[in-house]
Amino acid sequence: MRGHYPQNWEAIAQVVKDAAGWRCEHCGHPHEPEAGYTLTVHHLDGNKSNCTPCNLVALCQRCHLRIQATYLPGQRWLWFEEAPAWAWARGLVKTEEEADVEIKATLWRLVDEQGQKDALRKGEAHRRGADGL
Repeated sequence: MRGHYPQNWEAIAQVVKDAAGWRCEHCGHPHEPEAGYTLTVHHLDGNKSNCTPCNLVALCQRCHLRIQATYLPGQRWLWFEEAPAWAWARGLVKTEEEADVEIKATLWRLVDEQGQKDALRKGEAHRRGADGL
């Protein structure tokens, strides 16, 4: 985690928890500390000073720890994955079309990189042949 909690963090966390109805936005369990479900607020990008609404999600401690261990800042889910509702609500899920565009762009980038490598190899081979190596 980076950054520092703002001075009004308690008020911000209260607003996020109120908006979630004092339930974990991931598993839906209510705030129930005596049963091991304490509601917390997670910063999706890992920056404690970034308190924009789309960066904050109310999670019970159990889900908070699990998500913090598996969710990478900036990660997006693809349309065919089981993305949680809070990820959809914050625009972190790619539609099929977005995923398609990204996959095609990645493939073209790889093809282009391979083409450049092939061209370099041919140039090297040609230079070696011309130099009599």
